[in-house]
Amino acid sequence: MGIRVHHYQKLVKENPDYYPSFCYEEDIWRETRGFKIQQESQVKLESDDSSSPYEFNMGTSYLNGLAHSIHYKRPHSESLWWLNHYYQGILTHFKVHLQPDITHPFELAFDGIKINRNGRRLNSYLQNSDWLKAITMALFFNDKQGLELLKQFSKDDIALDENAQYMSPFKYAEFDLMQALLSFDGARIEYALREYMSIELPTNHPGDSLPHIEALDIPIMNVMIAVFCQRGQEKYQEAMADAIKRFTAHSRKVNDRNWDFPLNLIGLAQCARRELDYTFPDHPYFPEWFQTVDITNITQPRKVHEQPDEFTWKAPSLS
Repeated sequence: MGIRVHHYQKLVKENPDYYPSFCYEEDIWRETRGFKIQQESQVKLESDDSSSPYEFNMGTSYLNGLAHSIHYKRPHSESLWWLNHYYQGILTHFKVHLQPDITHPFELAFDGIKINRNGRRLNSYLQNSDWLKAITMALFFNDKQGLELLKQFSKDDIALDENAQYMSPFKYAEFDLMQALLSFDGARIEYALREYMSIELPTNHPGDSLPHIEALDIPIMNVMIAVFCQRGQEKYQEAMADAIKRFTAHSRKVNDRNWDFPLNLIGLAQCARRELDYTFPDHPYFPEWFQTVDITNITQPRKVHEQPDEFTWKAPSLS
């Protein structure tokens, strides 16, 4: 998975500083304005018992702010604010599903309003790729409690997804291997890896694009194996280099959007550095700070009207 950012190439070419700053302020403005809308809808949201994946979508909306904060070279602590709100959104999504008998507080941006969301069984964003997003962020933020909750997720939960019919045997084998790696059970890992290696890759299966699997799924699994099986820094760096190379090539082929950073690798890299002291050199598609940043130093971006004058974007001159 990547962080998606749309680029107006002409503006970037003529004034490289214009577009990122404009988009970043727009993201902040949108979240500030969104507070009033969400405040008005608070009662409705707290009584909502539908299967709508509100928290998941709300969390994903913070990724643009993360990408723009990185492009505009804002402090890493601000980037972590966006990334943490992304994680809290998708984590709450799985809490709501996995703990249907209790309510779950969900904090909205900037003004700290908390909405108590009723637990309930959901029917979307329950595929293993969605679960992996939450897992890698739990690893990034070293959230052991969140990780233990997410490990309760099973193939029975995946079957509830409205698009589960598009899941191929390869995807289920991939999920089994991910669960096995998180268990640290050698025999279970060996069995799951053997099953994973024996599955033929899908060709024309709906929703399972072979280029996507070869560019994203398999490289990420190789990195997970290098980390959780503790195969050494050299093997880890080889797997990371291959994953970033494939990701970069794939991102350049994606139409109508630009995938800037391989987001699922961030959590694995942070975990590898923290637990095993494995590191990966700085790379344009994978800045070194993803591995070394203090994950506890999180700073909320100031609202647009609180920004200093020098941060206010100005349209490029037309002359």
